[in-house]
Amino acid sequence: LNLHAHDESLLETGRLLYPLANRMVVVSERTALTEVPTCMEACVLFAPEAELVRRCRDVLADAGRAQAWAEAAFDRFSLVTSAPGLRAALEG
Repeated sequence: LNLHAHDESLLETGRLLYPLANRMVVVSERTALTEVPTCMEACVLFAPEAELVRRCRDVLADAGRAQAWAEAAFDRFSLVTSAPGLRAALEG
């Protein structure tokens, strides 16, 4: 669960890397001012503050669905995080 310290916060991408890399579901608060990198849109389950409890309960209620989401998010995350290294290797 990722909560923002301030409403105008950027998404704490660095904080989300470890759980995503370990195939964990990440639920994050999202405000109208939260800037979300495009690559994270498909890796993190977002919800406004008022819906965070419901979103977390939904994740916990269906372990199979949560695991499938976590695996798919890991796959998407892996493509994004490995792309720069792959590009550098191909160009180098």
